[in-house]
Amino acid sequence: MERKATLILHHGGHFIATTYDDLDYVGGHFCVWEDICTDYINRFMLANLVKSCARYFKVSHIWCLDSELGFRT
Repeated sequence: MERKATLILHHGGHFIATTYDDLDYVGGHFCVWEDICTDYINRFMLANLVKSCARYFKVSHIWCLDSELGFRT
């Protein structure tokens, strides 16, 4: 059974800490990709999605929020 995910790219803003040790992303823009097969997600695919959405030429960092693992690079 294929696992699918929705990828949301937030860019151009910044994180702020809330009073409950959570992070909120403020400002910027976002792009959404739905029904992405999780078996094929890798850093090269993510970098290409970022470049196509935000028209960036170089991607230096990608942070992912996993509902079970939290933030990770």
